[in-house]
Amino acid sequence: MRWWTLLGAALALLASSCGANAPYGPNCAKRLQTPAPPLVVVALAGKPLTVSVEFPLVIACAGGNPVATSVETRVLDARLQPVPHQASAPSSSDTEGYLVQVDFTPQSPGLYSLSARFEPGLGVARREVLVVADRTASTPVARFRPSGLCDAVEEVGDTVLCARAASAQVEAFARDDGAPRGALPAEVASFAPGVAWTLSGGRVTRWVAGDGGLLASAVDGVDAGFVGLTHAATSDALRLVSGREYVEVRWDGAALESGVTTLSVSSTGRAGLLVLEDGQALAFEAWPQGPPAPGEDAGVDAGRDAGEERADAGPTRVCHLPLVPRPDAGVVCTPARLRLGAREGDALWLRAEDSQRVGLLRYLPGTQTPAVVFLAAQPVALVDVGRPLPFFTWSTFTVVLRPDDLLLEAFPPPPGRVRTGASPTHVWFLAADGGVEVHRR
Repeated sequence: MRWWTLLGAALALLASSCGANAPYGPNCAKRLQTPAPPLVVVALAGKPLTVSVEFPLVIACAGGNPVATSVETRVLDARLQPVPHQASAPSSSDTEGYLVQVDFTPQSPGLYSLSARFEPGLGVARREVLVVADRTASTPVARFRPSGLCDAVEEVGDTVLCARAASAQVEAFARDDGAPRGALPAEVASFAPGVAWTLSGGRVTRWVAGDGGLLASAVDGVDAGFVGLTHAATSDALRLVSGREYVEVRWDGAALESGVTTLSVSSTGRAGLLVLEDGQALAFEAWPQGPPAPGEDAGVDAGRDAGEERADAGPTRVCHLPLVPRPDAGVVCTPARLRLGAREGDALWLRAEDSQRVGLLRYLPGTQTPAVVFLAAQPVALVDVGRPLPFFTWSTFTVVLRPDDLLLEAFPPPPGRVRTGASPTHVWFLAADGGVEVHRR
């Protein structure tokens, strides 16, 4: 949008400047075809970079266009601070327009803005560069060989866990040498930094580091509804929503306690669960057409299997539900043309339905409607793999987003990489030989 606005302003300026003292004479006219906006460049922080900044040919003059005699360039970093750079002499073409080469080294990640003013009074060109933090020298903290794909990975002490939904288990490996340490049954696995939670057969188990492996604490009789439910874990609590049922299992420092609450809004089970305001409120994706009718299963449509999605029309609704009643706080549902994904920290990842741009949804303290912020630029060079917790491929690298500042980091895949995964704490790669390499974020 900024590019088209600037181009329109440039056309108006050029049209108004066709006078006796202007570089464009009376034999000049606007070109009918509007040039496409320039591609956003992707680059690594700390690496020298050359960027072409071009002002397209928007005016055509009989007998040839004016020649650029000089150019004034500027480079601003993500904080709008000037960046040292060098620029070539401008080039002029009656078919291509005006161009200058700008050389600089971006020192920090973020979106950089480049501008070039071609003189005498020919126009201003702009271009953006999305700079990615360089983690390409990162070395793996663990290597192991699971029996299949890892849906999530977490370190718990000197043990690395690989959650595998396809086999309903979590495989454990020694972090130092990758030796197998057995498998944990898990219809649902949810990780927090240094802590793992599993649900199997009505038993919830909390796993932490112990002497020589994992230390388990468990509670039985937990009915969390159908598998595929919405869940979130912290170091001291596992929370799950299945339809209208909200289950919380909490560690009090000595034992696990569980409780169930019936909610007034039914979750779709397709997007992450946010636990807000010190556990006193929830937020999640709800059915667009409201909760199921009385007598209908709270989690699925009548006549459907538990794993099938409900195909209601209408926009997504993100609902904020207070668990502790307050006079001024009821259930507030916000329609949003967004596709919600995984939870990370206090936010939900999302994609815009129209542009597919990646962003984050948060509830600010004391609010019941969400705030959304999007990645500043999403160049086509960043290939979105479409995961609930988003990451991209670019060149040979895997690029992940940091939720606190929406900056990007590039990690190096091993030779023969066939699949990549990312979590709030780790990036991992599956190689062609079945081995997995794990990097800390």
